[in-house]
Amino acid sequence: MYGSKMLFDPMRYMEAISKLAHNDKEEVRNDGFLPKIDIINEDKKITIFADMPGISKDDIKIVIDDENVMTISGSKRKDEEVKSENERTYYRTERKFGEFTRKILLPETYDESNIKADFVNGVLKINIGIKESELPKQIEVNIN
Repeated sequence: MYGSKMLFDPMRYMEAISKLAHNDKEEVRNDGFLPKIDIINEDKKITIFADMPGISKDDIKIVIDDENVMTISGSKRKDEEVKSENERTYYRTERKFGEFTRKILLPETYDESNIKADFVNGVLKINIGIKESELPKQIEVNIN
């Protein structure tokens, strides 16, 4: 930093993006079900996809704390009430149910006023904007 002007540091920017996929603050908690996620770094935004088949959007909660950690939590419930498990014989059971938590460290440059989440066909999509002033700049220098 020189004077009162903040200079763009591309290494800091790339390090923040890298931490999205590999970070020390990411926490995973599940009681059986765990949504799979993809994190994509695009030009001016980060997009997170989470597969959540069989979950209602009312059972999903997304929170970002003051340390830039996004927490996606919720629960996947059984479709039916069973009075007693002794009344059933399972030949195979592969479906997972329960509560889950995913924590993802966001870069310091995320734009808290530019976050949008959609939930369509069991896929949660979260778009997170990056502040314009923090994007890499390309300045063309003319040669005389």
